[in-house]
Amino acid sequence: NSFLQTKPMRKILHASSPRNLRALKAHDWQLLAESACLLWGKLETEGLLSFVPTAYPTLCLLLKGHFYFSYCDSPQIAITRIFEEQPIHNLLHAAASFHATPDSFLKEVLEHHKNQLLSPIDGKTPLHLLCTRLNANSTEHWIRVFLELCQTAARLTDHSGRLPFHHACESGITWSQGLSDLLKATPYAAVAHINGRSPFQLAVIAYEDKSDQEDPLRGTSRWSATRRRRTCQDQTPDDDQQVENQDQNRSLDQINTLFRLLLLDPTVVADLV
Repeated sequence: NSFLQTKPMRKILHASSPRNLRALKAHDWQLLAESACLLWGKLETEGLLSFVPTAYPTLCLLLKGHFYFSYCDSPQIAITRIFEEQPIHNLLHAAASFHATPDSFLKEVLEHHKNQLLSPIDGKTPLHLLCTRLNANSTEHWIRVFLELCQTAARLTDHSGRLPFHHACESGITWSQGLSDLLKATPYAAVAHINGRSPFQLAVIAYEDKSDQEDPLRGTSRWSATRRRRTCQDQTPDDDQQVENQDQNRSLDQINTLFRLLLLDPTVVADLV
């Protein structure tokens, strides 16, 4: 198929050779992983995945590369772990932590490596890492799937004492995006403070950070630049209204989340009185 010979596909396959990968830096790993995820989606849409036997191992390698460069103390350690350990080792951690991992790929990894659900890296299980994903539309679905398979993972703390629930609060995940499901598995998490901060306070900080990044008045924000570019090129009034509705729904969801967290642990207000 001609798509398999396109420049992006050939570039990914060329860059993914062990010799080339050893020279990459952390940012390069991220770009390659994101590109490979996009290509996976394209191959899946075109019905070509079965014709590209290198697609699965290539994406495995790139996701693990990005994961290790994010979590290891040095590039040397990351490279060693990437190329000297078994390809399947910590694969679920890498797939769960990356915001752009295709759902079909994560499903396949999860089906074959359920045994990694309780395996910690620096105390973090795949569920901890899943709850740190930003801008991933399917996080809610996967939180529920992970909990159905292994609810015990929700009760494990990492080395900093954080439950997956706390990571979700810090990442800006809202009540309807999976926070309620995590709380059902660990009801006591609502009153468990981290470094003196309640889940309510963790969520407030996360939403403020996201608001700063998405403020259209900030000319340097990635979101505003993208929106201006789309508006100038092909944005229609209906598209603008849809974006505005999404912003409003997100704000309402955040307010609802904060209200529920405050009801569960009102001590943060009592301290102010």
